[in-house]
Amino acid sequence: MKHILRFLSALLLSSALNATEFFVSKDGLDTNPGTGRAAALATIQKGVDALQPGDTLTIGPGEYHEAVKRIDMGSVDKDTIIRAEIPGTVVLRGDVPAPAFRPVAGHRFVYVADFDFKGDVPVVNEIDTLSILKRMPNSAELEFIPGTFFHDAKAGKLYVSTSDMKPAQAHRYSVSTLPTHGVYLVRPRRVVIEGIAVTGFSAMELLHYREETGGGVWGIYLVHGKSCVVRDCHAWLNAWGIGMQSGPPGSGDNVVERCVSWANTSAFANGDMGGITVFAWTSFSSIAVE
Repeated sequence: MKHILRFLSALLLSSALNATEFFVSKDGLDTNPGTGRAAALATIQKGVDALQPGDTLTIGPGEYHEAVKRIDMGSVDKDTIIRAEIPGTVVLRGDVPAPAFRPVAGHRFVYVADFDFKGDVPVVNEIDTLSILKRMPNSAELEFIPGTFFHDAKAGKLYVSTSDMKPAQAHRYSVSTLPTHGVYLVRPRRVVIEGIAVTGFSAMELLHYREETGGGVWGIYLVHGKSCVVRDCHAWLNAWGIGMQSGPPGSGDNVVERCVSWANTSAFANGDMGGITVFAWTSFSSIAVE
């Protein structure tokens, strides 16, 4: 019995010694190896790409303007961990601060700001009221419909009508610029996501059904995960909140623990998925991967 215990102890120690801890920080560089705090990486995606089964990614405090995606990550034999160094201090953002707005001459409720961004703007977020403004086809509509916006990419202008008809200066805004999920893992195995906040992710249109996301963009979403844990995470002002698709054979036994999700909403919603949602359907289509 003693020999068996020694063997198991040696096996566990060997496994621990073979695991690597990677680091990400706001002072890091993606040309660094990431294997120490002094040689931290700059982006969470780079750190996630480096992880092998059993490894840990520790993320330093700060806001990270990026989306994270990984396919076939982890193993059922050991935990692979993505964690905030200090829970609640890591924010993954799909939005950027809005510029200062000024009144539009001849209008009572329309405000404009210079916004030189050539990509699509899915939504504008009124952060202080936890409102997501709806996109309109032109600026004239905004005078009559509170809580809306129009992006004129050609002219480099962003127009808003506030949710409560108060001046835009009375509110705080951000602009969503990454039309995809905050964290999107396909077929993860024993992956733990811990202490991360996600905000500002939305999209211009429904996503393809093969992504098995219900057509929407999520703050955190795991597809066909097995024995995964999402713990102490927060999601707000995204299209949808925190979700898992756990139906097909080989997936399941996933846990969402001590997470909070609020003020997430989408123009394409076919149900209330702004909170924490677990799907358990079995799909006969394959996951589209790129």
